[in-house]
Amino acid sequence: MGCVAAAAAVSPATTLASEKKNEAFVKIPDRKIRVDSSWDVIVVGGGPAGCTAAFSAAREGARTLIIESNGVLGGMGTSGLVPAWTPFSDGKQMIYRGLAERVFNESKKGVPHEAPENLQWVSINPEHLIMVYDRMVEEVGVKVLFFSRVCSVEMASEEKIDAVIVANKSGLTAFRAKVFIDATGDGDVFHLAGAPMQPHNPERQPMSLCFVLAGVDVTSHLMTPYIHHDGMDGRSCCHKEIRAFLLEHSGLESFCGPWFNTTVSGSELAVNITRIDCDATDNRAYAAAERKLRRDMHHLVGLLKNSFREFADCRIVSSGINVGIRETRRILGKYTFTGDDLRNAPAL
Repeated sequence: MGCVAAAAAVSPATTLASEKKNEAFVKIPDRKIRVDSSWDVIVVGGGPAGCTAAFSAAREGARTLIIESNGVLGGMGTSGLVPAWTPFSDGKQMIYRGLAERVFNESKKGVPHEAPENLQWVSINPEHLIMVYDRMVEEVGVKVLFFSRVCSVEMASEEKIDAVIVANKSGLTAFRAKVFIDATGDGDVFHLAGAPMQPHNPERQPMSLCFVLAGVDVTSHLMTPYIHHDGMDGRSCCHKEIRAFLLEHSGLESFCGPWFNTTVSGSELAVNITRIDCDATDNRAYAAAERKLRRDMHHLVGLLKNSFREFADCRIVSSGINVGIRETRRILGKYTFTGDDLRNAPAL
């Protein structure tokens, strides 16, 4: 094991006054921390993209590590309770292959109440999907660090990362690898490394907090046409009647859908309905948005409970560990994949 210099605990602290903003800064002395150089590939982020990248690397013989900030793999489908996979087909045939198709087929086993031929929006059973990803990465020997966050990077050159500095219950550790893959969804590692980002998008996609209700009657004429979020046969997957009611009575500046999926049992309903615009790279704004969406969740559920008999006995049984973020930083890569690229791709 070697050592690397990194920012560490404050001792002693020298406070410097900012001339531009009436703020205080602390000068943190350099400190040597442990280095782990055991890896060929390090993937930061254990969502669907990160797990797929790690599996692919380990399958080819690379010593591979996933660094994940939450305590489960699978990203927002598991920790965030996102109700469903978006379509894996064009309505006629699968348009994904390889690991994506494997995860799709395995995840469908967790929702046996759904039609097996459905290739569109398939509900997510989060506890089942967690195990799908656990088994997948263990199969090829991928190692996983949970509850760990990259807080800094050490650069070997202007364009090459030497190590990522990770903070967790064990303190600070520097991890070296031949290849680093940023699968954080927010470009955290590349941002810390100084990689160029695309200009800020003024029409940034909003964030949502998903949750699960128990005790909902999903068998009524009001509910059955909108369950499973599939939009098949030209039907909208957004519940029009409930949306119209909420537009009139919710008093909220913004909400989405609502979109509904049954999960493990018929009376449990996964819900995507909350919405807020926020820059999730601003930690204070992100924290405020989390609190706002939790208040909105309880407000909207109260309206449904008091206004529709299907929801009269409902209760919130779980909500996402964190809000689902749709868009923050976007790296300026060597090539930008476009809609035309997708439309003009060769047929399978």
